[in-house]
Amino acid sequence: HMVLYQTNRGAGDGSEVGCGTSVSQIVYAWAPGQQALSFPEGGLRTGPNTRYVLEIHYNNVAGLDDVADTSGLRVFHGPAEGKEIGMLSLGPEGFSIPPNEQTIVGGQCDISESFEVIAAMPHMHEVGYGLKSTLYRDGGETPEDFITLTGWDFDAQYFYSVPLELRPGDRIVTECTYRNMTDRRVSYGPRTADEMCYNFVFVSPPPANGQCNAAISGPPQASYVAGECASPMGAGVEPPLVEGAYVEGEAPAVTGGEPTDGLYVLDGATIWMASLTLPVATLDPERSSLALFGTLGIDGGRIDLDFSGNFHVAASTGLELDRPVAISLGGTVSAIDIEAGVATIQGDCGSAEVLPLPYSFDGDSVSIDLPVGELDATMRLDFTRP
Repeated sequence: HMVLYQTNRGAGDGSEVGCGTSVSQIVYAWAPGQQALSFPEGGLRTGPNTRYVLEIHYNNVAGLDDVADTSGLRVFHGPAEGKEIGMLSLGPEGFSIPPNEQTIVGGQCDISESFEVIAAMPHMHEVGYGLKSTLYRDGGETPEDFITLTGWDFDAQYFYSVPLELRPGDRIVTECTYRNMTDRRVSYGPRTADEMCYNFVFVSPPPANGQCNAAISGPPQASYVAGECASPMGAGVEPPLVEGAYVEGEAPAVTGGEPTDGLYVLDGATIWMASLTLPVATLDPERSSLALFGTLGIDGGRIDLDFSGNFHVAASTGLELDRPVAISLGGTVSAIDIEAGVATIQGDCGSAEVLPLPYSFDGDSVSIDLPVGELDATMRLDFTRP
């Protein structure tokens, strides 16, 4: 499919840039089945300082190396008239779908502005079965259908007319149902073999914050909830909430060492970014933060890592989003370089992949590095003995 992003960085030179991120402003999305889109009245505002970035996701499963593509978007423009329209993206990110199961994932959007809904485009990939967005008015619990699709067809993704008015205090819950009858875990991601759960909604006036998603349960996670791969040594232990930050620069080099067995609890978290300026957005570190709970168990050549909480990400444009995160992984150490500070883990819980884990050990503390692919960044987690 295609995604069109908008930035206020002025005209570019047409050269290739990196892909958008969760804090990039989406103004249009195309997927198989769609025809040209034309609003009954009004449109998207543009101007001399506006730059558009087109992102195309290809699915070359045959591995062909002689394929050329001329796909693109043709945008028609003219004098401003009628209502101004913008896109509001609903739906969860960062989820994972177990193999051979039917799974439902979801998120909610708390409305803080008044909108007229123009149209909505549900979007999933190949193991999607159904998507529904449900509207709850003014803090109430009475459901009102926003849009419901069942019998999902990846090749028939359309914009649907949704004549609704949204008001401050309303809440929209978006849920996707997946039937993953394969033997592999399917995770959120941009590839066709990954999955997504979005309801792309055109509204008027344009939203101040184009991404809207939070946990359906309401308030942020208040205490540690052990995941499936949490170390049994952590039973009964209540790790504290750790608040972390996004920092521009390179993470200090790991120092290795010879780790000793035991339980460690999270006491520090930092996401190190080579640059806060992303291809289609600029991160605001003052308004971005982490809030996590976690444990790390080391026991006889086995490592169990478990942490959860929330990533709050804000862009300089004002766009903000909260992404709940829950990572639980376990496996045996197949190799370790105590000088270079890299332990190689053969996963057997949460993932069957081989994971290289950069680390530092110093007495009663352990630090590990994990990649944050979307931001081209490194997350350093610091643990200490309870």
